[in-house]
Amino acid sequence: MIERWGWLRGSYYYLMRALGKYCGLVVCHLFARPILLPDSGTDLGPGREIRILTKEQLLAFSDDPALQMDKAFIETADSRGDACCGVLEEGRLVAYVWRTFVATAHGDELFVDFNEKCRYGYKSLTLPAYRGQRLQILISEYTDKYLTRGRQFHIFFVETHNFPSIVAVKKEDAVVVGHAGYWKLFGRYFCFRSTGAARYGFRFFVP
Repeated sequence: MIERWGWLRGSYYYLMRALGKYCGLVVCHLFARPILLPDSGTDLGPGREIRILTKEQLLAFSDDPALQMDKAFIETADSRGDACCGVLEEGRLVAYVWRTFVATAHGDELFVDFNEKCRYGYKSLTLPAYRGQRLQILISEYTDKYLTRGRQFHIFFVETHNFPSIVAVKKEDAVVVGHAGYWKLFGRYFCFRSTGAARYGFRFFVP
């Protein structure tokens, strides 16, 4: 980590990782960008297609452990009205992301919430052999055209010490608009957010 990111960022990474593991403190950047990006085209190459996946398709793909998406998760997400968009190569799911428009579980105890102007993105994955091919950017552009439901902003969060993910999301023209997090102390959650996060109605909470 230090070799790649330097002493300052490397030290911050290890500090925040230790605080999360031993003290239960998590601090995140909240990213946002306007929905409806200019369409750069979805040239995926031969044998590939991008689409909004049906529940039946997702349940079939859940048999592949590399996709990290079990049947219980799919059933819960579908019951909320969430949608999954993915890239298929000759029928195999190789990259995907989930979009939701309502308060959504984050782990076993916490939820995240946001206001009616926002669409929230979570649980994205690209199989290792397909990384570096801009598939997540193409998925984002596709969902901005076909999965908006009247929302104006797309939001998502990344822990402040997750530097590889921060670099990746900035390629989608997303910017940091606020911060939020939580501190788990003696079995209780103390959630906090900045003024910027509050403008988007974003918060962690225990239902």
